[in-house]
Amino acid sequence: MFIEPTPRGSLSEEALCELESQLRVPFPAEYRAWLGRTNGAEFPLDAILSESNTT
Repeated sequence: MFIEPTPRGSLSEEALCELESQLRVPFPAEYRAWLGRTNGAEFPLDAILSESNTT
């Protein structure tokens, strides 16, 4: 079994701007970068399993 580390893909700059606009709050730069990279879904590396280590 393999768990995709960012199952939702990345988040575009346009989508981030729209979200901030709708919420009427700017996100901190570090959080904004994380959201852009992960779209809010990220798993720690030790949670990612391959078929070889699930037996």
